[in-house]
Amino acid sequence: MKKTGIDRGGGEAQRSSGQAKWTFMVYMAGDNNLDGAALRDIAEMAKAGSTKDVHILVQLDRIEDQKTRRFRITQGGGFKKDCIESFGDTNTGDPQILYSFVKWAVDNYPADRYALILWNHGSGWWEDAKSRAAGPAGRQPRRSLFSHDFPPAHRSICYDDTSGGDALDNRELRVVLAGICTLLGRKIDLLGMDACLMNMVEVAWQLRDSVSVIVGSEIEEPFDGWPYAEILSRLAARPRQDAATFARWIVRSYLASYKVVGEMVTQSALDASRINDVNRHAIMTHL
Repeated sequence: MKKTGIDRGGGEAQRSSGQAKWTFMVYMAGDNNLDGAALRDIAEMAKAGSTKDVHILVQLDRIEDQKTRRFRITQGGGFKKDCIESFGDTNTGDPQILYSFVKWAVDNYPADRYALILWNHGSGWWEDAKSRAAGPAGRQPRRSLFSHDFPPAHRSICYDDTSGGDALDNRELRVVLAGICTLLGRKIDLLGMDACLMNMVEVAWQLRDSVSVIVGSEIEEPFDGWPYAEILSRLAARPRQDAATFARWIVRSYLASYKVVGEMVTQSALDASRINDVNRHAIMTHL
C-alpha cells in the first residue's frame, strides 16, 4: 500500500529571502542498493553549493536508517551539515511524496526557473536482453547504476525496496508532473532523469504537456551517474542561462566525465515541444 503522508520530525525550513534564478530539485530514491551512491552525489553537489541565485535542494529517502531528509546544499556542506528537515520513512514510488517535495521547494525557495531531477533506478519504455538478464541486484560488469530485472510491463522510476518495490510508473509520472505544472502555473523548465533507459520518445510523449526540456539517457547509466559538481558549478557561475542552454551543458558534462575513463554512454536533451513533430514523422514513415 502506498503511503500518502509525511511524518514531519524536523523543524520548519528557512524561507528564501528573494527570488533566485534557478531552483534545482533532486528527488533521491535511495531506499534500495543505491544508498551509498546517494551520499556520494550529495558530496559532489556540495562542491558547488547553493548561492543567492541557485538553490540546490535534495530529498533523500535512505534504506540505511529508514529516514527521509530534506537538504539545501551549501558549498562545503553535504549530508551531515545541510539537513533542514528529517522525518520518517517514505515511499518514493508514491506520487504524493514527490509532489510534496516540489511544493515545499517552490513555497520556500521560489525561482525564475525550476529543474527537477529524478534520481534512482529507471526502466523507461524498453529493455534489451542485457538489461533483462541483469538479475535482481541489477549489477552489470560495467557497474550499471539503474538496471533491474523488471517485469516487461513495469516501466517505472524511483523504486523503493522497503515499500514492496513500489515505483512511479509512467502513468503516475505523467499525472504528478501535470500537478506540478499546475502548481507552477507553467511547464517545468527542465526534467532530468539520472537513471537508466528513461529518455525515450515514448516517455517524452507522455510528459510533453508538463515539461519544456528533458535530459537523460536512452540506455543504461554507469554507477557514478551525473557529474553534479561540474554541472552545478557551471549553473552557479551562469545562473541566467535558460533551460535549453543548461540542458546542453548537462549533456556535455556527462559525456566528458566518462570519456576520461573510456566508458561508452549516451545522454541527450529533448525539446518536449517538438515531440509532436517526431510522432508525425514516425507515423508517416510507417504508412
